[in-house]
Amino acid sequence: MMAENPDEILAKMNAQKVELAEPWVMFARLGHSAIDEAEAMAEDAKDSKLLEARGLFERAVSLIAPADIETQQEPKPIEQPKGNSNMLISLMGANRGIGGGQGNGSKEV
Repeated sequence: MMAENPDEILAKMNAQKVELAEPWVMFARLGHSAIDEAEAMAEDAKDSKLLEARGLFERAVSLIAPADIETQQEPKPIEQPKGNSNMLISLMGANRGIGGGQGNGSKEV
């Protein structure tokens, strides 16, 4: 703590810790620095630096919200099982003849 600006050194150390824990912070900070640098440049160099800044911000966003969000689709609806109505009819027909319902005319004795 014998430095001229111990608070500045501590702030830089804390910033480095944050960037190690969350890499997107580093990309956002670098993007802001690139914008600041671009303000003092000529047109072609300025455009190039702003493009660099945009890329840095896009990288930061991709770390915050992974790319699969862009490719996510609507959830697929759950398909209802398709039944076979013929099976129900055959079951109903089997019960008719046994229990006194309408059937083939025969009665069980």
